[in-house]
Amino acid sequence: MMLCKNIFKLILSLTVILFSGLSPAGNKHKITVETMEVKPQDSYYILKTYSGQVLSKQRSDLGFELNGLLTEILVDEGAFVTKGQPLARLDKQLLKTRISELKSLMNDLQVQLKLAKLKSERLQKLKINDHVSQQALDEALTSEYSLKEKMSAAHRRIDDVSIRLEKSVLKAPYSGQIVKRLVDEGSVIKSSQPVLQMLDNNNYEAHIGIPQRYEKKVKADQNISVLINDIPVKGIVRAVRYDLGPQTRTINVIISIHSEKKMAAKNLANITIPITIKQKGFWLPLSALKQNYRGLWSIYIIGTRDNKKTVKAKSLTVYYSNSRCIYGNADIEPNSRVIISGLHKVVPGLKVEAINKKIDVEKLCHE
Repeated sequence: MMLCKNIFKLILSLTVILFSGLSPAGNKHKITVETMEVKPQDSYYILKTYSGQVLSKQRSDLGFELNGLLTEILVDEGAFVTKGQPLARLDKQLLKTRISELKSLMNDLQVQLKLAKLKSERLQKLKINDHVSQQALDEALTSEYSLKEKMSAAHRRIDDVSIRLEKSVLKAPYSGQIVKRLVDEGSVIKSSQPVLQMLDNNNYEAHIGIPQRYEKKVKADQNISVLINDIPVKGIVRAVRYDLGPQTRTINVIISIHSEKKMAAKNLANITIPITIKQKGFWLPLSALKQNYRGLWSIYIIGTRDNKKTVKAKSLTVYYSNSRCIYGNADIEPNSRVIISGLHKVVPGLKVEAINKKIDVEKLCHE
């Protein structure tokens, strides 16, 4: 029993000594704290981040202009191709047969035309001496003209079939990547039916929605940095679309991306916009905040009492905060010195030694 009483007296003595050290009257050895001078402002700016996605500038469904039997697909999904590279072929047998028939017709017409020219020349010589009638000469000349027209028509048909032969090979309209194969070899396809899906992997755009109230923050041809996969990439604002998104209610900023590195469509893209907000206050590091009751905040400033520096508490209104600092306001004089470290060691009324530090909190906040 006696042992318990002695322990209780010891604890009580230590408690008294501890609190007497923190009390204004009992701090014989002054505590040293770090302070900074607040710089009142009429406004502050913050960096707002908005997200969107990376899209290929060109994405095409490729198909033939002709009907036909698909005999060969020359590329697989994921293949990189260059402009003009053959991608697929239709069956050419019917067209080749038609070309052979037309060439045979052309040869036959050339023989007939040669004979018709000889006949016309002979009749023209005989007509000089009136050995043939004008009607016979006219018929010979008309036959020659008719054969020439037939040859011209055959030439046009050969040209038409040659174009159809050329169009039976599907070629890449630009350099890019094959992302999807839509039909298989052996299929009978119709004109304009999609066969392959392709995208331009050299020209990408970022489509990012921002609130309409910030429309003046971005303009066409403006240089802007885009963050893609945590990597900053240079970009230029190509256009701002003012048709509001039905769900997000934002305007769409379209940014041309310039990067030598390969990137994937549908990647997340972010841009950061500086926003100025009119509100009187000052910047402080997070270490200057003291949590008050009911979720409120306060700060400790350096005051004077009996010509000695003492701690004073002031309620703080916080307007903005991040992981490094806050922007807020309190009922203090301009250029007041706020304690920024060691708040756990002091209480209001305590006499302290203050070391003033020069800190650009606003710069620290936006790094």
